[in-house]
Amino acid sequence: MSGGAANGAFTAGFMWRLFEIMSSCCAVDDPQGCRGSSIDLVTGTSTGSLVGVTVDMYMTPGLEKRAVELLVDSYTCSVEYDLYCVNDTWDWNLLGIRPTAIRDPVPVHLPVRKVGYMSGVTHGAVVATQVVVSFPFPFDGGAKKVWFSDQIGLTRLSSDGDSGALVLDGAGAAIGIHIGSFNDISICTPIRHVLDAFDCDLSAT
Repeated sequence: MSGGAANGAFTAGFMWRLFEIMSSCCAVDDPQGCRGSSIDLVTGTSTGSLVGVTVDMYMTPGLEKRAVELLVDSYTCSVEYDLYCVNDTWDWNLLGIRPTAIRDPVPVHLPVRKVGYMSGVTHGAVVATQVVVSFPFPFDGGAKKVWFSDQIGLTRLSSDGDSGALVLDGAGAAIGIHIGSFNDISICTPIRHVLDAFDCDLSAT
């Protein structure tokens, strides 16, 4: 995992949820639980380095609670860490909503919303599906185009730095992860593609 600006906050939210899962899972033996499980390696730069520190603390017996406190204190609103403040909310907690459903398929004109690092809470609508789009990414020797297929196009509801924001419908079902914008369109990757890539699902607990 890596950090830096919006991606660091998104990674922190992922780790916060992972800590929550492990706290309950590691207290129960197999096959229902995962006692003895551990996080083997976390690497990162910038804010990602702090995530690595919290993981090391969490895997140290007796420091689990302090690790979670450090994660929350460092990635939520405070004087020292106002870089991650979004309208006085946790930008990964999305106004207290924990999505437990996936909206699939996603119809055109569907109203959506998201909380982004730069633009905060914004609303929009789906304007296209199965979009093919390219974005410039830095490589050795200069920027190159990277192509994405089967994406979801939204009315422009994001700014630079909002990458990683979760997009929801009006009922709180997950639609996708914002990855970028161009002209008047914001692009998100369908949430099912993201979950399948990590071989995970949305837990109802």
